[in-house]
Amino acid sequence: MILATPPLRGPDETAHFLRAYGVAQGDIVPSVLDAGGRKGTFVEPGVYEGFEFFESVRTREKEPGFRYGPVFKDYLGRLPAAVDANRPPTFVPYAGSEGYSPVAYLPQVAAALMARALDLEFIPTLYLMRFSGLAAMTGIIAFAIAAVPELAWAFLAIAMLPAAIYGRSVINADGSAL
Repeated sequence: MILATPPLRGPDETAHFLRAYGVAQGDIVPSVLDAGGRKGTFVEPGVYEGFEFFESVRTREKEPGFRYGPVFKDYLGRLPAAVDANRPPTFVPYAGSEGYSPVAYLPQVAAALMARALDLEFIPTLYLMRFSGLAAMTGIIAFAIAAVPELAWAFLAIAMLPAAIYGRSVINADGSAL
């Protein structure tokens, strides 16, 4: 499901990606504001380029004949942009995710920190964050099954519901809360 779901197409994934990314930058209690007083985070140019590309695709999804195959082809076929080292990061508002506890994003925060250390672009960062969330939440479920063996089958059945797997497969604080 991680690979089948297009970038930023999970439930409110844009906002949750930004919140996890912001927490990775130290914005634990949202306090970074733009001129309009909106809370958000700054995204480095290399990540912002891909983020903005896939965020702009969302407006075209309803067009007749739209498919993500050509979108990925366009994205992967574009010439690597020369990112100006002096260009400052771009401010992007959280869009509602600033109210979520940073605890729900800990696996994604760890992945975002790793992605920043490796200087990864948007797509590798997003998928690394998705995989870390899936692995961490699946580990917590396995612990719950081991800790309460009399409910093991119930926990397993719930964990294997398609909605539960999907919730763990995208960047979303709701999946871990549920």
